[in-house]
Amino acid sequence: MTTALTGGMFLQVELVLDERRQFAIPEQVLSVDGDRNLVLLAQDGIAQQAEIEIGQQSDGMVEVVSGLDADARIIVTNLHRVAPGMEIEAISRSRSARNPAASGDEG
Repeated sequence: MTTALTGGMFLQVELVLDERRQFAIPEQVLSVDGDRNLVLLAQDGIAQQAEIEIGQQSDGMVEVVSGLDADARIIVTNLHRVAPGMEIEAISRSRSARNPAASGDEG
């Protein structure tokens, strides 16, 4: 049995027009400088800035189209305390989740 929409009824749909297999980063780690999109990376104990190309944004995440390797270590916390070239100690998310004091978010 097929029912057509009649006056006063409405239909809401969501179309998936393209599906891609890219990785995404939290949008709060993204810095914008003019037309450049930048992230801070942990490389050999030093904070390094990398320019990336972004794509779709959804639910607090930003698609990375190019500019990052899949194994890049992105700095996601204490961004206000880190600048490119600074010495840093990278702590994995799983370790900081087990030991909140290790993340340096004490206040």
